[in-house]
Amino acid sequence: MPVQDVSGPGTAYMELDQAAHRAIGVAAALVTTWLTLRKGGRRWSPPPHPAGMRPCLRRDCPPRP
Repeated sequence: MPVQDVSGPGTAYMELDQAAHRAIGVAAALVTTWLTLRKGGRRWSPPPHPAGMRPCLRRDCPPRP
């Protein structure tokens, strides 16, 4: 007599498990996207430059010493 697996491939349990994992993955992607794109959140800013070492972004920059 063959052994019948209650939770093996092709069973309702397996299908529900796959659907749950898919839903968790979609929810995680949505939360990540929302956290990344939300307005008013923390914005990345570059670290401050050491004193006197700020890059000059204008055309009339004074020459460096």
